[in-house]
Amino acid sequence: MNARRAFVCGGQGACLSGLGAQLLARSPELVRQAEAFSAAAGRDIRALLHDTVEPGDTLSAHLALVSFALLAHAAESKKYGENTAVSSFRLLAGHSLGEISALACAGALSPEDALRLAAARGQALARACARGKGGMLALLGKPIAEMQDLVHSFIEDKSATDIWIANYNSPLQLVLSGKAKALAACAPYMEKAGLRAVTLPTAGAFHSPYMAGAAEEVFAFASRLDWQEPRGVCLSSMTGRALTGRGFAAHCALQIVSPVRWLEVMEGMRRAGITEIVEAGAGGTLGRFFRSVPEWRVRTLLCGAA
Repeated sequence: MNARRAFVCGGQGACLSGLGAQLLARSPELVRQAEAFSAAAGRDIRALLHDTVEPGDTLSAHLALVSFALLAHAAESKKYGENTAVSSFRLLAGHSLGEISALACAGALSPEDALRLAAARGQALARACARGKGGMLALLGKPIAEMQDLVHSFIEDKSATDIWIANYNSPLQLVLSGKAKALAACAPYMEKAGLRAVTLPTAGAFHSPYMAGAAEEVFAFASRLDWQEPRGVCLSSMTGRALTGRGFAAHCALQIVSPVRWLEVMEGMRRAGITEIVEAGAGGTLGRFFRSVPEWRVRTLLCGAA
């Protein structure tokens, strides 16, 4: 066991192309696990991990990312012996959707229930997105505190009551969520202040009050699942602190309408002395966030993605 390693699970990306093809090519055992996941997911997981998932297909993205993370974690843990599925990592965490994966990898939820919860979450978010047109806007180029001040100034100057900070991703990246019209007005305001403003190809205004209906649906579904005290330490995407106790269903619902404070997660890992991050996700996004933290030498590895 390497006590300085952490396992992190990415959230829904813009587009997933053959996310699990490389991973499934490693061994017949992983293929069998993927096929076994299909019954719980109600989809052909093996085929899904070879396919391209478009940005607007929230349900498919949920199932692909959670099943991929579960398989990637199993493959990584195998390196340390048959019975070290949790203890081979000091800490685990997930960004947004990835928190379901991280909780399952930490032992709080069975893989089958994690996939059922992912399907319920994906369907609930798709319905919420269909009820109103919203989107997300990434801001880059200045320290995060300065960007946050600029966002608050924009909201105050323009009386923009339909825009929120959704993700505190790195020292130099903030993501906004809200009505598409408000974000369209915000982009030139931020660019004039010297920032890069990038519209994200998402299906809706995630991590905002517009997802309240989805949060209620997820809470009702998650409350019926068989949650266990995690055997591994999983950090909350909302606080960066260890998740414990019986409030997992409420947490999974609250994080849908709350900001992802990934900076807090990274700070928690830095304090814990983590020196190596193994990421299950598309494109190495979380690895780039980790490498952007000043004065922290951390090695990041992308696990099994094509």
